Amino acid sequence: MRRIYAGVCDWALQHTGCFMAQRIERSWTSWRRSGRYVARTTNPWEVLEGAASDITNITMIEFPSMEHARAWYNDPDYAPMKRLRQAGSRLNFLLVEGSS
Repeated sequence: MRRIYAGVCDWALQHTGCFMAQRIERSWTSWRRSGRYVARTTNPWEVLEGAASDITNITMIEFPSMEHARAWYNDPDYAPMKRLRQAGSRLNFLLVEGSS
């Protein structure tokens, strides 16, 4: 069985001006920390159970370990983009450890 470590986000974009700069920076920082996008979408999704309320984006990033994921999230180079994202969106971010 292979261990999987992922960051799972659902978020609501509130200010569109921050979106492209933040997306470019996140691509760079996830690559730098050996992260790999599994999914990132603004495409329509189907809620099979519960409610998705006002979320506009869903993102999943796979990391080699929980330590890599935490290092990515706490990376000082990511801090300016994190502040920009926090000012322009509402985010739920989960770190998940699982297996395949």
